[in-house]
Amino acid sequence: MGTTTIERKAKRVLTIPKEELPKEYALKISGDFLEGLAQDGDYAIFEKCTPGAFVNNGSLAIVSKNGKSLLRLIYHRGEHLELKAPNPAYKAHRFKATECQVVGV
Repeated sequence: MGTTTIERKAKRVLTIPKEELPKEYALKISGDFLEGLAQDGDYAIFEKCTPGAFVNNGSLAIVSKNGKSLLRLIYHRGEHLELKAPNPAYKAHRFKATECQVVGV
């Protein structure tokens, strides 16, 4: 049984067992990393992904690696996934696609 942890900018951490994620759920946005797409305090609606599901480039997704998750725009780069925040003040993350899992889009 795995869990998904969503970190919310030093406020609190929400841990949900993956098998308990509902098909659709909402997350409250905290911070300015989605500047241009959403504001602090907005809600984003996500649909749970099945393991191995393909996600289109530029989609807003929750990606989990080693029990921690990031909410970012996702881009396929060969064997890697690049996760970018719309706000350029936040660095991009790059992971091997086999080392992480998209849990929501």
